[in-house]
Amino acid sequence: MRPLVAVLLTMVSFPAMGDVESESNNTENLANTLTAGSVITGRLSNDTDFDYYQIASNNSDALKIEFASTNPTGTENLWVLIVQRPSDNIIIFQQTLNPTSESPINRTVEISENGNYIILIAPVGGSTPTPSEDYDLTVTPNNFQAPLSSFNGVWQDDIGSAFYSVHEGSEGVLYIELPRDGSAWKAYLGGRQSNVAILDQVVGPGSSRLELTFISTNSLEARYLSCQTEQGGSCSVANGEMIYTAIFVYGD
Repeated sequence: MRPLVAVLLTMVSFPAMGDVESESNNTENLANTLTAGSVITGRLSNDTDFDYYQIASNNSDALKIEFASTNPTGTENLWVLIVQRPSDNIIIFQQTLNPTSESPINRTVEISENGNYIILIAPVGGSTPTPSEDYDLTVTPNNFQAPLSSFNGVWQDDIGSAFYSVHEGSEGVLYIELPRDGSAWKAYLGGRQSNVAILDQVVGPGSSRLELTFISTNSLEARYLSCQTEQGGSCSVANGEMIYTAIFVYGD
């Protein structure tokens, strides 16, 4: 385990990995293609810059969209998010958004057609200045199922507690928890159906069954289905309640 611990500790300062928009993508014909559940980073360079993306949807009834930015809290930076349907490019969703580094914005857009949906990020225009900060866009059809090994790599939780290694192969999912305070590490084994993994603790103090819900390829939620401390008592987080969310930090 020591080599794994060393590798994880060297990843502490790594940002989440993702795609970067490819300019010029100022028209529908030049739209960048999105990978379902994966983040793409973009920036509006001026008030005439429009960033077009497209994502394929098949037999889905909604698109889940996360829009984030390094935008500092308290600023008035605004972006317009637009979704157009495949058959005639009619706008089915439009909203002005103000995400911050602490508060990404999540929206669910109902859809009814198969095909390539256009996602447009645009400046507000008029007297409203164009933001200079990068934005992160993640679009996920609600029937999205990531292929095998999509989540493999190093993850970090939002409570500063631990780093996690995910390795999924044909025999199942191995999930290793490495606390940042140097306390005993834990390992879990199990399987994934769709985007939910059910894992049983196999190494470490206490006993638990863990549910991981992969919101996208760079975001997960963790909950106990059952948990008991080494002394036989109940864990500090109740079964079914959120323990933490985690973001993808590094992978091959």
